[in-house]
Amino acid sequence: MIKTRKAEIDLIVEDVFEKYQITKTPYKFLNKICKKENIHLLPVNFSESVDGFIQNINGEMYIFYNSNKMQERQNFTIAHELGHHFLKHISFGEALTDSEDEFVSNKNEIEIEANYFASHFLLPKELIEKDFMNTITYSNGLKNSRIPLKIMSYGVSYKKWKIITSKLCKKYKISEQMLFYKLQELNLIDSDLY
Repeated sequence: MIKTRKAEIDLIVEDVFEKYQITKTPYKFLNKICKKENIHLLPVNFSESVDGFIQNINGEMYIFYNSNKMQERQNFTIAHELGHHFLKHISFGEALTDSEDEFVSNKNEIEIEANYFASHFLLPKELIEKDFMNTITYSNGLKNSRIPLKIMSYGVSYKKWKIITSKLCKKYKISEQMLFYKLQELNLIDSDLY
């Protein structure tokens, strides 16, 4: 995806945050956004290989998500499908189906865009950078200390690292895989760490 498209998507996410007054833990706003956007949000007992999809049925928008998946995966799926909605990927009568592992492996441009939207929606740069640095600083007993933005410089043990990632995943209701992807994207950790 080219930089100009990423910038466009960033602005769309910012617009959604402004419209719905999202200031923290964005996953808590998924249901509200769906209601306000007149999108029916329906859990379905899908097979393990299906995460969910968005479909326009007779002018009504529906997001179907796999109720068998963990809450973190459901949140990502719903945010991803909202990405299709806000990025205008879906047409009348059309359905876009998403399957497992698309977050890291999909090469389809609209799926990449929806993943990017979901990532930026669920983990906004400003919030995750602040929380990550505060958690690292607190875990090392460094009060009000600014430390370099590379994990190797943090001097954090594996045990502390697992506690840090667990806290952040729990707060944002996301998977560890997504957290690492976002921290790498923001250059907060080395790409070979995960």
